[in-house]
Amino acid sequence: MALGSFIAFTPLIGLQTLLAALFATLIGASKKAAMLAVWISNPLTMGPIFAVTYQLGVLLGSPTPAMASAPGPVIAGTEAPISTLASNPYSFEWLMQAGWGYILPMFLGGALVGLLAAFVAYQLTHRGVLAYQTAHTRRQCVRS
Repeated sequence: MALGSFIAFTPLIGLQTLLAALFATLIGASKKAAMLAVWISNPLTMGPIFAVTYQLGVLLGSPTPAMASAPGPVIAGTEAPISTLASNPYSFEWLMQAGWGYILPMFLGGALVGLLAAFVAYQLTHRGVLAYQTAHTRRQCVRS
């Protein structure tokens, strides 16, 4: 649960479940639990999660989009100057230039939020499992 909770706060949309299963396998953890916990990040929660992790990453010192400080007229809805994007704003190069400026802060902020989420998930899961085991043991003793 802790592993999946951590991975849920990474900006790796579409890879989170696969990464949870892979890392759970590598460390001998429950793949089902890790994959279930990843769904903290779902279509309803992704927007707020990514907004918070981005802002936190910027506050922690991650560089903001490199093109944001470039002088000159800006294309509406972007932070890039017209001169760099006007030729093909849907090119792979454009996506890489614009995307990394947002993904890096999201990784930094997501790592911090993910660590907190992993700690909370571990504590809650550990206590839940202990409570279940205690209740199960008591039921077995009463039957005997």
